[in-house]
Amino acid sequence: MAKGFLFVFALFSMLSGGMPPAAAQENSLNADLNKILASFDTKQGFDPHNAGGLDKVISARGTLVFFDNSHSTGQTPDLSGVFGKKKPNIVRRTLEKAKARLFGSSAEQPRPTPSPLQQQEIYASQPTGPKLMTLDYTGAKTIAAIPPDTYVEVPFVRHIPYYFSRIEVLANDTISVSETIQRVVDPSEEDFTGIDRLFPKYHADRSGKKHRTDLTVLSAEIDGKPVDAALKPDKFGVRIAMHGDKPLAPGVHVFTLTYLFADKIAEFDNTAGDSRSFKELIWNVTGQHWDIPVTRAGAIVIYPRGAKIFSRSALTGDMRQPQHDVRIKRDSENDTAFTLTYPLAPFEGLILITNWAESDAAPVYNAALDRFLREHGTALTAFLAFLFVCSYYLATWISLKKNQVPASTQALSVKKDDLNPAVVYYARCRQTVPKTLFVLLLDMAGKGFLSFEQNSQKQLTLIKQTDSTKSLSALEKTVAKKLFPKEETAFKMTAANALRLTRLLQTLDGKMKREYKSKFVTFQQTYFWFGILMAAISVVTVASLSPFALTTGITAFIAVACFVPLYFSGEKLFSLLKRGAFSNNRRALTVPTLTSLAFLAGLSQALHWYAVETTWVTAVWFAAALICIAVFYSLLQSPSLLGKTLAENLEGYKIYLSSQDDTLLATMRNADRKIKTLYNKHLPFAVALDVDRLWTKRFSAFANGNAKLAPDWYAGNLPFDENFTDALFTAFSTVFPAPARKKKNS
Repeated sequence: MAKGFLFVFALFSMLSGGMPPAAAQENSLNADLNKILASFDTKQGFDPHNAGGLDKVISARGTLVFFDNSHSTGQTPDLSGVFGKKKPNIVRRTLEKAKARLFGSSAEQPRPTPSPLQQQEIYASQPTGPKLMTLDYTGAKTIAAIPPDTYVEVPFVRHIPYYFSRIEVLANDTISVSETIQRVVDPSEEDFTGIDRLFPKYHADRSGKKHRTDLTVLSAEIDGKPVDAALKPDKFGVRIAMHGDKPLAPGVHVFTLTYLFADKIAEFDNTAGDSRSFKELIWNVTGQHWDIPVTRAGAIVIYPRGAKIFSRSALTGDMRQPQHDVRIKRDSENDTAFTLTYPLAPFEGLILITNWAESDAAPVYNAALDRFLREHGTALTAFLAFLFVCSYYLATWISLKKNQVPASTQALSVKKDDLNPAVVYYARCRQTVPKTLFVLLLDMAGKGFLSFEQNSQKQLTLIKQTDSTKSLSALEKTVAKKLFPKEETAFKMTAANALRLTRLLQTLDGKMKREYKSKFVTFQQTYFWFGILMAAISVVTVASLSPFALTTGITAFIAVACFVPLYFSGEKLFSLLKRGAFSNNRRALTVPTLTSLAFLAGLSQALHWYAVETTWVTAVWFAAALICIAVFYSLLQSPSLLGKTLAENLEGYKIYLSSQDDTLLATMRNADRKIKTLYNKHLPFAVALDVDRLWTKRFSAFANGNAKLAPDWYAGNLPFDENFTDALFTAFSTVFPAPARKKKNS
């Protein structure tokens, strides 16, 4: 046999005592069988992953040939034992009901087989009517109804025994399609609720011009009951999902779908001498997405009235090795029927090609703007939105930078003790380090909340002096709560508490940044949120132009939800890298790196599906708009009035703290308490501005080396001189883990 394929030929036989000769002649079963059997000898090989091997062909009567679905399930089904001993009742009851309806009650006693002469007399006396075509197969079977009046036994395994499509050519470039699909649900499919009809995202005509698939679902039914057919995006195109609320029972179920397919008919000039143009339809009847066999398929094309048909042809099987296993017939009105003469293996299809000319020369609907919006509207809208948002933010930023537009939001008013020296230090270095905590503790000590005690081994202990926190700022209250929880009154600066101190710094980092921005940074919210509003309107517009409006909008929201935390985690990662964390403390990069990668993966997946639902160009401009908003979110942050005032007066304050003039101290001679209060009040700011040595030197020089002006909140052996705060901070910072580079150098 050609190409090594040995096919078991199928033989038809009518059910004894039931088929009149008129029905047999009407369907021309013998003639069709001869053509099909003759085509077996010239049948070319299939793609290996689509068709079964030689042992996958089942001899049948009425079904011709049937491919099992082992390639789609991953397992070769044991067809002989699907039901066992107790389950054939479903098939038996179905067969008995069909036979009773067609040929009378099955309870009648069997009659002896009549002679050939008696059979002719019986056939002549029987009226024409429905037929039952049996299947010579020992496994589980069920019955499928094949229009108009035939019942066929089919194997009780998952496959499509019948697929019919009615294509009506409308007056414009649209076709109306009504599909009837029978699907056998085998007993192992316990959660089967329906089928999906897949279409490519784009389709092309013979000239190679691509058009966007535009579907409008009109109705859908499962076993005659209306269901909602949802139009959904698919990884490779468009999907119409027809599913019920509950799993379907084992057996044969009928799915009916009606939809409109726009921009499907192409129009060409006839170059063969005829001055009239012609129209052409290329249609994939079944699609090539079914992972199960299709044993019978057909389609009928209904042309416009008076159309002159030029050609009709069809292709079957794998399109890399197409076959022509199709019978083509036309009626008196030129409507053409395409009938499959050989089953389709998984992932094979039936494609028809026909062209014609219309007598009234009705032109194809050619609204250029509508077609352009359908195919490129989402990309154009996303591009215009990006240009508008970017140009708006750029113009606003330039205007604000030149002070042409006054700041709409000023800095918050400064409350008593709200301007913390630690925030001043953060404004200088823009990071939270151990010295930030040290400045906070000095300010808390100056307010009488705690004191420093140092033993002979130079180990520090923080002693809580009072439970009252009224004099403390919000940041200092946070530190007090972390250092002295519950009834604790002492905190030892030892290696055992290094982890607590590190976590305290992490907590302070976020609070310090918020405090700094609230006092020293003005964010142009009015201008920024107006740009966000324009971007949101563009997203809604793109979604409305997409075939999947709701799904596209949800996907865009998911992309934004992934982009926002990605921006902040990326900002933190960049800040750490800028400070040299890659060389000094790589462990600190772990959390922001993993967070950024996680949200980056989510954003990439969301943009991928956004491109599937629209176009990849639309997804690119959407991502560009997000990046533009993120960039100007940073650029629209400018120094506040408080920040500008502090920057202008900072140098003068440093000069005051650096001065060695003792005139002020001389006026307070013999008032040690007032002098200490003055020293304690400005010492945290002196440390924050890095002039603490000069500030301490001024007081120690006035005391002539006497320790009577040393602060009351310190108890230890450190001398009160210009190196006092440096030595105290050295003892304080030894508890914190040293950066990796410093460890290596040491």
